Amino acid sequence: MNSAGLGKRIALGMSGQAFSRLIYALNTIALVPILIRAWGVGGYGQWIALTALASYLSYSSFGLVTTSVNEIIMAIGANDVARARLTFQMSVNLTLYLIAPLLLVMMGVAAILPISDILQLSQIGNSGALLIISLAAAQLWIMTLRGPFVASLYAVGSYGFAYYVSGCAKALELVAIGIAVTYFGATQVTAAAIMAACAGLDFLVVATVASRQAPWARPDLRILEGAWFRAQIRPAVGYLLSNLSIQGVLVNGPRVVLGAILGGRAVAIYAIFRDIDTACRSAPDVDLGSTPDRNVP
Repeated sequence: MNSAGLGKRIALGMSGQAFSRLIYALNTIALVPILIRAWGVGGYGQWIALTALASYLSYSSFGLVTTSVNEIIMAIGANDVARARLTFQMSVNLTLYLIAPLLLVMMGVAAILPISDILQLSQIGNSGALLIISLAAAQLWIMTLRGPFVASLYAVGSYGFAYYVSGCAKALELVAIGIAVTYFGATQVTAAAIMAACAGLDFLVVATVASRQAPWARPDLRILEGAWFRAQIRPAVGYLLSNLSIQGVLVNGPRVVLGAILGGRAVAIYAIFRDIDTACRSAPDVDLGSTPDRNVP
């Protein structure tokens, strides 16, 4: 690779990352007044509490997405196409054969719980809460499946593209939710549906381009290798526990607890100050698939 080509890729990668971080920060800040005006402080807080609860569904991936992404990139860097192909195929198949059933089981558990009563969701209701969690689960599964395709783009040097797609999808989500709640009185369920739809569009674009730029990144639903899974499970669980201690306990834990004890208004006050502070400092990881904070607006 010549220096001009390398410089162009680095510039695209850095600009793409900056663009996506800017859009994520803008999304976090801009949605707060829009949603509060549409749903009130209490309704906004109930939405935050419910999406915080839904974010725990992401632990169904056991952290395998992030470790698989790293494995694919390192394998291609070492010119080990066979190892990259196996990791890609195993990641896709685990998303289909392991994570999808786990999410369905979790949804079955959620269906028998009085979630609306537990979180004091006066604006949403139990059926609406279950639908929102189901849409969040669908979004999570889509973004988990997206992870290996993003990794293949990273591996061939097209990392800037994935960031730009993610940023554009998030910008579309912001505009669509803003219009829906401002001009059409959309509820929290509609907002969750828009988020899932934008995630689906993001995945379709990334998967289409990745299949063209990385010919080795082809799913094979027959591949299930125990040795690969055993090799990946230790680093995956380590990442999972680290993320749980930060996002699960320190970030989303207070939102769920506040919702259960004090209701939506308390959650809204906490979330506004916490999220704006986070948006001003940094943005969440937007390209490694299903991280536990993906579903939290």
